[in-house]
Amino acid sequence: MSYIPAWPAKYLLPYEAAVITIRQHPILLAPSYVTAAGGLAAAWFAGAWASAGWILVPVWAAAAFLVARSLFLTANWAVQYVVITEKRVMLKSGLFNPRVTITAIESLDNLTLEKSFGGTVLGYAALAMGETGETIIDYLRYPDQIYLEIRNAADPGRPPDLDEDLSP
Repeated sequence: MSYIPAWPAKYLLPYEAAVITIRQHPILLAPSYVTAAGGLAAAWFAGAWASAGWILVPVWAAAAFLVARSLFLTANWAVQYVVITEKRVMLKSGLFNPRVTITAIESLDNLTLEKSFGGTVLGYAALAMGETGETIIDYLRYPDQIYLEIRNAADPGRPPDLDEDLSP
């Protein structure tokens, strides 16, 4: 059983219902975790080899900052959701300053999934729109299903293209 937040109800119109509610892929947090682990390793090595104790203070302070940054990014990721209704795509982000970005599905023309090799292997992609390729959402989980759901909501009368290849 997955947790579905209560906040989308405040932004839904009376005739809307949330079709999909997801978070971004957790791999989004990997760079901050690797950086924090590297900072802790550097501080540990500095403690093992440093002869002067005063040099350890800034090294451990930097490591503590990197760990705190990772914890903050994790908490921020935990409150960030993507909600897709029949008419709109909503993105809620921000831990201390919540921000809700709402985009009408009808305005999403030239919808494109951009999958990297890592995204193909781990199951995420970036959703882009328009001729400029402006990214809407990075690290989107279940990208193929989300793409088809948005496309179906944008043009419900259109039959699905069975020949369409969603792979990169």
